Amino acid sequence: MKRLILIVATAVTLASCNNSKPNHTHAAHTANEREEKSASTDKTKADATELVDTTAKADTTKTAATTKSVTKNRSLDGVYTAYFDLKDALAKDDGQAAQQAAKKMEAVVAQIDVAKLEAADAAAWKQYQRKLAFDTEHIAGIDENGHQREHFVTLSKNV
Repeated sequence: MKRLILIVATAVTLASCNNSKPNHTHAAHTANEREEKSASTDKTKADATELVDTTAKADTTKTAATTKSVTKNRSLDGVYTAYFDLKDALAKDDGQAAQQAAKKMEAVVAQIDVAKLEAADAAAWKQYQRKLAFDTEHIAGIDENGHQREHFVTLSKNV
């Protein structure tokens, strides 16, 4: 009985192997390559299109966020302008011009309206406003370039 089952199992196995002909012809191989290449190209095109869409959306979002942030921070432009004027005067070793620029910056720092700033910016501004005022007041009060530069270093750290 065991032999009969073994013979039947072997016959079924051999019969099933003979019925499945492998597709080893050149035409079949070329057709498979074309299908794979076409599927790969379609996937690549779809990925590229998705990437372009995602990138365009990200650029639009980034531009909108930058525009919003730049618009809100316009109130500090005067501080930056006065700071760069002071820097230029010190670079030229012109103590009198540095004093004038420091006085201008001192006035601009005092005129910043905290109510126009966002909550986080307003808290930071309150902390740094005193430091900026201190350094600009000292730069405006002396005409020695070396001492002005010492205060400018701390002013730069706080800007």
